[in-house]
Amino acid sequence: MKISWSPGQEPNVISILGGQPAAIEEFRTLLTGMGDGDKVNLSFSLKYAELQSRQALVRVAYLALFNRFGYRYALSGAGACIRRVITQGDIDAARLLTPQLSDVEEERIKSPIVFSPVVAGEVIVAYLVLIRIQTSQRRHYAALLPSRVVTEDACLGVMAEVANKLSGNHLEIRVSE
Repeated sequence: MKISWSPGQEPNVISILGGQPAAIEEFRTLLTGMGDGDKVNLSFSLKYAELQSRQALVRVAYLALFNRFGYRYALSGAGACIRRVITQGDIDAARLLTPQLSDVEEERIKSPIVFSPVVAGEVIVAYLVLIRIQTSQRRHYAALLPSRVVTEDACLGVMAEVANKLSGNHLEIRVSE
């Protein structure tokens, strides 16, 4: 929803920006039936669920890698490490695996998920998984997940090293279908 008001006034306009059509219509009908003096009570919070949001991004990336590599990835030490991050609620690990993106430009990319291998020497040690979410705006997120060659014990250390090397660099990823 979008809530608006004029300077010096309380919020007085609610615009519905998106959602399931049936739910939007139901809300619209509810508001249309209201008269002068009727009230809609709602509350909101400024608490951002950072851990759950980051875990969700890691889960999306993990499932995308599972879709691409199957049980070879899921049953690897790297897969076990990522499942632990998803289920145990370690905010530092979740932050490590979900780097902040800026200045994302894309051209002719059809897929909402793009994988970019991160190579050390000749070995793929990680994947940068780019996730595009399209609502009323286009947003881009990333998850940095270990490749299946990374052991469970070394997982977060390797990811910290990779993240440190990538941090602050401008990257160009060329997609081949």
